[in-house]
Amino acid sequence: MTPGHGYQLFFSNREEAINGVDTPEWSAPRNDPTLPDSDEARQEWVRKLVRAFLDISQCKDRPGPVFRKRWFDPDHPENGYKDFYDRRAIEKMCWDILDMAENLHRKGPKTFSCYDPSFQKHVAKTQDLTFAERVTKLIALFCQFKARCDKMFKSSVLETYVADPETMLSTAIANRDANDNRQKFIVQGRAEVKGKQGVHPGTYIN
Repeated sequence: MTPGHGYQLFFSNREEAINGVDTPEWSAPRNDPTLPDSDEARQEWVRKLVRAFLDISQCKDRPGPVFRKRWFDPDHPENGYKDFYDRRAIEKMCWDILDMAENLHRKGPKTFSCYDPSFQKHVAKTQDLTFAERVTKLIALFCQFKARCDKMFKSSVLETYVADPETMLSTAIANRDANDNRQKFIVQGRAEVKGKQGVHPGTYIN
């Protein structure tokens, strides 16, 4: 019998679920003077984030095919910035980032819909950061690594699974089959190496 057979729900609706799940017990620094208190202050942070997305002068990414297509081709500098992403989409993303950061600092980690204990431990390590310190680190990240900017434009894991479950299932099955085959090749390769070295198959080799 599977664990879900005859399962009794803890909650009667989503609102109860939101309020009923334990969240990490920590909060960002109180009375943080760096928290934006007006739309004008938020706009300034969004401008900084947008500039970070568009800045290619500090990139540390390897100029692979994706980078060349989406950001800048160092072999053809005359073509300039690629402008792959819609500027309005970039700004919308930056507003979303700012809103998420502000909610984290004002309301705590309960605003995040991730319940992975490992993730929560990593987030807890950042609890002493001020709002400005957190967003400034994001600005540095986006300035230096455009691959991370690319990831920001992909939908969340939850959205991806709900939007396209068929592909998620087929990909998971294909990955499992590939991993099983890879493991067989690894075991076979080790056996062949041991045989060539004159080592009995049952002997441990570090």
